Amino acid sequence: MFRDDKIAGIAFQKISGADNIGEMVPAPLIKTFLKGVAEGRSPQIPGFGIATQNLENPQLRKQIKLPPDTSGILLNAVEYGSAAWGVLKPRDAILEIDGLPIANNGTVQYRDRYRTRYDAVLTNSYIDATLEVT
Repeated sequence: MFRDDKIAGIAFQKISGADNIGEMVPAPLIKTFLKGVAEGRSPQIPGFGIATQNLENPQLRKQIKLPPDTSGILLNAVEYGSAAWGVLKPRDAILEIDGLPIANNGTVQYRDRYRTRYDAVLTNSYIDATLEVT
């Protein structure tokens, strides 16, 4: 998909029998992928290897002793062998990823423009990258 001679994303899926419905790989992910390939990096897309829950529920926040002025997400599970294994544990509250505060609904202010899911920060990362987690 192009706009003003710039790529917006690449459509990669179509649903048979449905028009104007599909998915798109966003331009930042494509740029990171192409840059990584040029640098000889693994073409794999990194993942956190965690399962989380939003912390919008005041009773849940109270149960895990999260201060009222603090926001984040609750870690429910860590995938065995993932980068988070042995570092994070279930019932941890994750407040920031790579310096971006996480809202109680699991979103971050991404690229100073968009509010999107916290794991969007991975679109700028590679398998061997380290992200700071608070």
